[in-house]
Parts: sequence; C-alpha cells; structure tokens
Amino acid sequence: MKTARVWLYTSLALVLLASGALAAPGDLVWLYQGSDAISYSSPALSCGYVYVGTLGDMMMVYGKVICLNASTGALVWSYRTGGDVCSSPVVSEGRVYVGSYFDYRVYCLDAATGAWVW
Repeated sequence: MKTARVWLYTSLALVLLASGALAAPGDLVWLYQGSDAISYSSPALSCGYVYVGTLGDMMMVYGKVICLNASTGALVWSYRTGGDVCSSPVVSEGRVYVGSYFDYRVYCLDAATGAWVW
C-alpha cells in the first residue's frame, strides 16, 4: 500500500502530512515556516520539489518564489521578485513560471537552481 501525502498551506506555513501503511493518519512529515507569508497561490509539485510563492515582507515590498525539497521540506532556493507572488507556479521542462502582482511581470526561473531565465 502506498502512503498518501496531503499538502496543506496557510499564510504562515506549508505542511506535508502522511497517511497510509507507513504512517498513522495525519502524521506530520515536515513543516516549512519561512520569514515571508505563503501567498494565495497553490504549491506546485514536480520532480521531487515543491514550488510556492510568498507575499514578501510585512511592507509588501517584494515577494519570493521558493523551492523546497518535497521529501524533507528543506529550502533549496529562493528568488526575490518585484512584488507579491499571488499566482500559482507552473513547472514545465525544467522551468518555473510565476506572475508577480506589484511589478506586473511574469518570471521564468530555472527549476533546479532558481536562476532567472527571463
């Protein structure tokens, strides 16, 4: 039997819960709490990584796209944008695409490194 994984997120944290043969229902696998609030967007899961946008600092000056290891919840990379990242990330062919609210831009980042592509 496979273990089911449930992703939950709030403005304060991204949480991975497990249930199934290897864990009791609702067992916490990992919890990520960064310095920025998780945005209104849904996390994207691709190739063992979780990508999500943030609302930035309390002054709402900038947001970030963050990449977490899906198994451990460890931060792999983050990329600072010119505004809150309110759109859900889209991952395709090694690239992450997100929209940023205050600077009205779409960002294309390298999925493995977080480096700016365009």
